[in-house]
Amino acid sequence: MMWHMDDKRQIAPPSIMFKEASGVSDDAWRREVAGMNFEERGRNLEGLKKIQEKKDRLIAELEEKLKRAGYDVLTGLPARARFEEQARDVLLTQKPDASQSLKYIMLDLDGFKEINDTGGHEAGDRALELFAETLQQQLPENAIFGRVGGDEFAIIMKWDGDNADLRDKLRQGLWEPFLMREGKFALGASIGVAPFKYDDEFGDRLDENLKAIQAESDNGIDGVYSDKEQKHQRLDIVREKAGLPLLKDNPALLKR
Repeated sequence: MMWHMDDKRQIAPPSIMFKEASGVSDDAWRREVAGMNFEERGRNLEGLKKIQEKKDRLIAELEEKLKRAGYDVLTGLPARARFEEQARDVLLTQKPDASQSLKYIMLDLDGFKEINDTGGHEAGDRALELFAETLQQQLPENAIFGRVGGDEFAIIMKWDGDNADLRDKLRQGLWEPFLMREGKFALGASIGVAPFKYDDEFGDRLDENLKAIQAESDNGIDGVYSDKEQKHQRLDIVREKAGLPLLKDNPALLKR
C-alpha cells in the first residue's frame, strides 16, 4: 500500500515512519542480532540498548506529532476531531450540485471483541491497522476516512450508485481471514450510508448514527443494522475459511 501524507488521507503510523526514516526494517533488525555469536551479543548489548532507546524516543516523538496534528496514532487516520474538521472543509471545496452525490458512511467492526478477547490488545491493535489499510484500498483518492471511535470508522466520499453496491464495494477486502501472529481471524463491518450534510449538529449526529449501528436500528440511515442474521452469515463465511467455529453453531460466541 502507498502511504499518503495528504491532509485528507491515511498517513503512516509511527512504526512505519520510523522504518522509512531510519532504513531499518524489523527483519533486518532480527537478522543482525541473529547473526551474532554469544560474545558478540554481549559486546554489542549496550549498543543495541542505545539503538532501541533511540528508536523508542523517535517513535514517541512521532506519536506526539501525530496527536497534535489530529491523527490517530495506531492507524494513521484522521481522529474524530480532525475528521469533523475535514467534513466541514469538504463543503467549501465542492460545487453546490456536487454535494448531492456525497455519501456519509459509518462502519462498526464485527468480530473485533473476539480478537481482543482471544489474542489480547496487541492483536486488536494489529487488526485495526489491517482493517484500516484494507479498507483504504477500496476508497477513491479524494475520500475522507477517519477513525472516530474504538472500533468505529467514518467515510465521506462521492458515490452516484446504489447504496447496497457501495456497501458491497467497501466489504471487498473483508471476505478473507486476517492473518496475524496469533492466528487467523474473521473481521467484518456493519455499514450504514446517509446523504452527507454538514451543520452545527454534525458531531451529535455522528454519535447517534454510531449508536444506531451498535443497537442495530436504522435511525433513518440506509443500512443493514436490523438484519443481525445477515451480519452473522457474512462473518461465518470468513470464519469457515479461517477454520474458526461458526457463529450459527456456537451461540455463546454471539455475545462477544
